[in-house]
Amino acid sequence: VFQGLATVMNQLLTPQGYTAGQAGIAGLTLVLAGIVSSMIAGILVDKTREYKLILWSFIVFAEWAIVGFCVTLHPNSFAASLVCIVVFGMSGMSLLPVGMDLAVELTYPFPEGTSSGLLYIAGTLMTIVVVVLIGSIQSALPAESSQYAAWVMPVFWTVATVCAFCIRFRYRRLEAERARLYVSIADESSTHLLEHIEEDDVCASETVVF
Repeated sequence: VFQGLATVMNQLLTPQGYTAGQAGIAGLTLVLAGIVSSMIAGILVDKTREYKLILWSFIVFAEWAIVGFCVTLHPNSFAASLVCIVVFGMSGMSLLPVGMDLAVELTYPFPEGTSSGLLYIAGTLMTIVVVVLIGSIQSALPAESSQYAAWVMPVFWTVATVCAFCIRFRYRRLEAERARLYVSIADESSTHLLEHIEEDDVCASETVVF
């Protein structure tokens, strides 16, 4: 949906009386807000590992933002639409690093590149569907009602939100890393214990000889 909005931004805004320059500003704002937020989201996930909380927070904020964009998509409300675009850019694009990392966690030991690639392909296919649907609906509606085509995006986002809330969160990769860490600690403790036992045996033998 994020890529879809970036693709159809011009064809959604210009029928409402906005210039191509304003549509360009909106698209640039969407991308820049998303880039900054996605970097912060990636760091946040690496530090906290709170995938569920972060994922749901971004999904809910993005839902509100895309609905707000559709509501404010009419003439003389560019500022309100831009605010919604910023919020959607920050929350929508931030789902990319969070979703990729979460996909690796949930599908472990499935290869990381394969799971991320499949997720990216699914997102690209969704973008194509959204863009085609919006274009088809706009062409079927009169020019003054073309903004209603934008409601395709909240519908798709709602479906994605329902699917996200149905995910059974089990961090398989994190569990495997912790298991390896516990085994390593146990092996290290056993090694130290054996060393102490050997030292005690040596001391006991020296005492007997003396």
